[in-house]
Parts: sequence; structure tokens; C-alpha cells
Amino acid sequence: SLLPGCRWHRLGLARAMELSIKSSGAIKSFKLEGIEASLTVGELKKKCQEETKLDVNQQRLFLKGKLLKDEDTLEAAKIANKATIFLVKGASGSGGAAAATEVKEEKKEEEEPAVSVPCLGGCGFFATAKTENYCSKCYANKHKKEEEEADKAKKEREEKEESEKKAVEEEKKEEEPPRKEQEDKTKCWYCGKKCGLTGFHCRCGYVFCSKCRHAEDHECDFDHKGKGREILAKNNPNITVKGGAPAV
Repeated sequence: SLLPGCRWHRLGLARAMELSIKSSGAIKSFKLEGIEASLTVGELKKKCQEETKLDVNQQRLFLKGKLLKDEDTLEAAKIANKATIFLVKGASGSGGAAAATEVKEEKKEEEEPAVSVPCLGGCGFFATAKTENYCSKCYANKHKKEEEEADKAKKEREEKEESEKKAVEEEKKEEEPPRKEQEDKTKCWYCGKKCGLTGFHCRCGYVFCSKCRHAEDHECDFDHKGKGREILAKNNPNITVKGGAPAV
């Protein structure tokens, strides 16, 4: 038998380790005995597969929160005897990293090298296709000019629409028949009753008797509601009247 503390005794302990494999969900925790430190993490996964029936590519092993690489040995990964390793179901981290590296390399190959050409703005500097063959300064000036032209075109379009709208309104006014004038203001415009100097002047421009003085009594064509909203908006600039004139 080997004496405790001797070199061969220590080597024997290093070669045969006991590891606790913990997992969650349907996979139960288990222990592996007689594990040699020279084994790789990939070979350890095969031993875990015998216990869990979980494919090696679906295993991820963690030690103290660090993902273990398949190519590393247990000794290189600093896995000590009676260490606790966590088994997580999922795609292998090393395989995923390799795939990501391959994709990155492919994208790098697909990208064409930037070719410098003289700036189209004629400034003497060089440019690339990324900035439409303009240097950074000319490219910024080009965009600024395009924005100014777009704003100018928008303003002209709005002015044209406004002038067309005014022209339509003027045409409507011309089509409306001339408003009749009240020649005799001593008589009520609605019923014809003589009211003398005691007649009531309405905002529609006519004079009415006491019986016809109200707007609803003489079919008044003046917008009393709109006028009321306008006055309200003027006296209360911080309040917007729904359906009425905007606050002024």
C-alpha cells in the first residue's frame, strides 16, 4: 500500500477523482468516480451522457460560473477532486463560438475593400462609395442642400394650395346672390310691424320688433355660436374651445 504523503500517493489521488454533477429540471444530479485529471471536458461529457442519456452536443458544463471548453483537460480547467460541476442542457458553447467565428469570417470575406476615388465635389480630397463618392464635408453639404430644396418645394406647394383655396372661396362669394338691404328701419324686417325708434338691431344687420328680436324668431343667418366661441377664446387664451376658433 502507498504511504500517505508520498509522491505516488498524491499522483494516485490526482488520477482518480470524484466529481459531483448537478443539474436542474428532468435531469437528476449524480456523481462520477474514478475520473482522471488527464481526461478532456469532451470526454467527461461522454461519461455524463452515459448517466443522463443527453447528447454531448446538448451539454454545457460550468465550473464556478465559467463555461468549460471541450478541448481543455480537467487539470488545465483546474477541476479539483470532489468538485461540483453544473450541467446545463443546451447547444455546446464551444460549437456555437466556432460557428459564430465561421460566420464572421465569411462576412469579412464578402465585404469588399473600400476604394478611394477623387471627391465628386471637386474639392481635391478623396472619397469612398460609402459616402456616394463624396468626401465627408461635401457629403454633408450635399445633404444640407437637398434638405433645403425639399423644404423650399414643400413651402411652394403649401402656398399654391393656399392660393387655390382662396380662389375657390372667392368664386363661392361671387356666386352668392347680393344681400338685401333694409331701407325702412322703422318696420320689423321679419313681420313688417311698425316699431319706430324702439326697434332692435340684430348682428345680421336688420331691425326687428320686440316679438321677432331673438335670432330663433327671425331665422337669423348670423353665426352667433361661432362669435361666442371667438370671444371666449380671446378672453381665455390658455383654453381651446372644442369645435370653435383656435385660441388667440
